[in-house]
Amino acid sequence: MEVAAVVVAALAPLAALVLGSWSLGPTVAAGVAAAARVMMINDDPLVQAVSAAVALGAGLLYFTLIARQHADFFPIGLALGLTLDQVVRAMGDTMDPTLAEGFLAAQTVLSLLTLLVALLAWATRGDAQAAEGEAEPPEPAAAFTEPEAGEPASEAAQREGTITLWGGLALGALLFLELALLALPNAAARWTHVSYALILPWMVAMTALPLLPAVRGVARGFIAMFDGLFRGWIWFLLIGLCLVAGTRLGGLLGAGSLALAQFFTVLALWWVVEPRPADARRRLPNFAGLGMVAGAAVFALFVAGNLFTFVYGATTVELVAAFRGLGWVLFLAAALLGCLPMILARVRIPWRGGSMGASLALTGFLAAAVLTAVVATQPVVAQSQQDVPQLRIGTYNIHSGYTALYQPGLEEIARLIDETSVDIVLLQEVDTGRLTSGGVDQAWWLARRLRMEVVYYPTNEAVYGLAVLSRVRILDDEGSLLTSKGEQTGVLRVQVCTVSETPCPPEAVIDLYNTWLGRPERDTAPQAMDQWVQLEEVLRWVRVNAVGVAQPWMVVGGTFNNTPESLLYDQMRVYDFVDPFDNPALPADQTTTWCPADCLARYDYVWVHNLTPQIAAVIPSGGSDHRMAVVEVGLRRPALQE
Repeated sequence: MEVAAVVVAALAPLAALVLGSWSLGPTVAAGVAAAARVMMINDDPLVQAVSAAVALGAGLLYFTLIARQHADFFPIGLALGLTLDQVVRAMGDTMDPTLAEGFLAAQTVLSLLTLLVALLAWATRGDAQAAEGEAEPPEPAAAFTEPEAGEPASEAAQREGTITLWGGLALGALLFLELALLALPNAAARWTHVSYALILPWMVAMTALPLLPAVRGVARGFIAMFDGLFRGWIWFLLIGLCLVAGTRLGGLLGAGSLALAQFFTVLALWWVVEPRPADARRRLPNFAGLGMVAGAAVFALFVAGNLFTFVYGATTVELVAAFRGLGWVLFLAAALLGCLPMILARVRIPWRGGSMGASLALTGFLAAAVLTAVVATQPVVAQSQQDVPQLRIGTYNIHSGYTALYQPGLEEIARLIDETSVDIVLLQEVDTGRLTSGGVDQAWWLARRLRMEVVYYPTNEAVYGLAVLSRVRILDDEGSLLTSKGEQTGVLRVQVCTVSETPCPPEAVIDLYNTWLGRPERDTAPQAMDQWVQLEEVLRWVRVNAVGVAQPWMVVGGTFNNTPESLLYDQMRVYDFVDPFDNPALPADQTTTWCPADCLARYDYVWVHNLTPQIAAVIPSGGSDHRMAVVEVGLRRPALQE
């Protein structure tokens, strides 16, 4: 049902073949999208999915009709939407707060305002067209006549446009590039290893800057210096170099590069819609709807390709190895396809200046957006837990924030961690800016929601990996990738101090190791599996870090993807680690952690060394397909040692 609804939504722009000349069409489409947006705030998953599909289809139809009837607003509307989305997500700690149940009343008001604005825009356009009808009509060739730099274009020439096949392909590629990386500042932050709070204002500013007519005028002057044959290639080179520098170099240089890539990419949106001369309007139908459908198809293909880089689309080890680490190549391909209309154009340059009033208003909008983003990301003071006789340590595979039935589960995950009063949580399968999980930085969101410190280590494409949440002071952290024939994985080491004393005495430090081991392999000897080699690497690192430390406190936890009957379980015992769940008083059904439907096996562990287990429990949860395993350990206070 959900898949069929999405397919129908993707085909909705074809209605523009019939409704394209109806002046009230954009208003009706906006109204349908606004109503569906209200219905998306619903407890019924089916209603949510169908409402989302209706909102998507109405949105695609709206922009198709805008391209036909008011082409000059098409890129402006997209740039405004991308800017506002970043600001709203910042207010929700990277999650869209407008989808929360408590936002229903506010969303209803916003939807009504959207409909009102759409009606006013329709009435205003009608008055303007009536006034223009009394004036002398422009020459048919005006749509292809390039005015001198700074000279305003004919309003009539810019009113009707179309989305060609090449324009549609470019639009799909550009939207993928935006929604998978550049319009998600948290994803850009993870790719460049800088703070989300640092990069957010710059990404918001670079998204909104092309809205300023003066900025577009400067861009026009720059690109006009080059021959029409090379303009598109030069623009692709600029975007491509910035993408490579941003995703490969990292740091402040990488962050600045991705901010520039965003500026150039948003400007490329102005080339998607082409104006139609008057003679073409009389002779040929407008196939903008077909172009939009092609764009939706290209977007879906890029999303599918992106899934392969995260393994989920791959079915063999060979495919996993072939696509691993190629996310940046996919971004480059999207940039090239996105520049296609610019490459094919020879004369037209759609960037033009505008009135002083528009520039001032948009400058105010830009300043307000940046200021809101800065305020929304102010630091949250973490709740500290020190000088206590025991700690609760848990491990939780959060399944990218989805339940076993792939419903959003992040709110339930946060509630569970909060209610169990866990001091330290080892998290696996954490998304920090992926399309398939709504672009949320789950590590950042959980840390701010629970007022805990957080450390994150990416194991796959910068936005998927391991995290540790802690109410105990974090001293240091480091991560390492593990040998992986299949899905790339790693281990995250975090040191915490259990006392308030500074500097922290060595005997009060706990070494925590969080890992996710590879899945079992069929027809493969245990010692030849990825997970065996990976565990050996983890334990080797543990042993090296414990050299010279008397009776070190250590915890190794995470998703081991094997049962207590496996050889890996025995290997942990060889290294003197204790399993707090190895208790005959605990029934097997109270220790299982992997629950895709029914609880089938125990895959998640908290192993301790030189720590005294006091309580061990598996906490039922509907937020993931795994359950959280929690261990309470007693601490020998250094000050009390004789």
